Amino acid sequence: MTAPRRTLAAIAASAALAAAAGVAAGADKAPAPMPAERLAHSAHAVRPAVASALLEVRGSGNIVVQGRVAVSAHLPARGVLRVVDRGGDAAVYVSGSEVPLRAGRGLVRRANGIVFASGSNVTLQFTGVRVAVSAAGVGRANLRGAGRYRLNLGPSLQWPRAALRLAPATRGADRARAGAAALSRGAAIARRG
Repeated sequence: MTAPRRTLAAIAASAALAAAAGVAAGADKAPAPMPAERLAHSAHAVRPAVASALLEVRGSGNIVVQGRVAVSAHLPARGVLRVVDRGGDAAVYVSGSEVPLRAGRGLVRRANGIVFASGSNVTLQFTGVRVAVSAAGVGRANLRGAGRYRLNLGPSLQWPRAALRLAPATRGADRARAGAAALSRGAAIARRG
């Protein structure tokens, strides 16, 4: 094993031990799911890089993410997770335990804890209160209930009635967002000055 791999393995092992110690100590606050930016990076570290949308959702109700995605989520109390794997390659874990998929389907009632999932053509449905989901990939999302979301590092918005299209941000949209941010910073400086 090379030195960088040993270092990475040691870091991963110490993080796992620290997380286990927090759980064993009865930590009141559960860890937040991995941010979409880090999730996208970790998802592409294993495979060739492909452009991905980044979605962050927080709220109560029903969250459905569908497509070629990697997802990190937190279900704080008695949530429900439904999985449909159309690609045959989905991997789903709840609190470190693999979710068994029979005929491409899985169901976890009274789920709580951290959820990690990925697949080339997977549908993940999270139902619960105070659910947090970060997703990287291409597909779509439906949000029913109340909460806020951010798509492609954009502004935080109320859950929409229509489905969200998970597609990478275009360069034009990135430039427009950066330009709008620069204008607002410039206006704030002008007001102070």
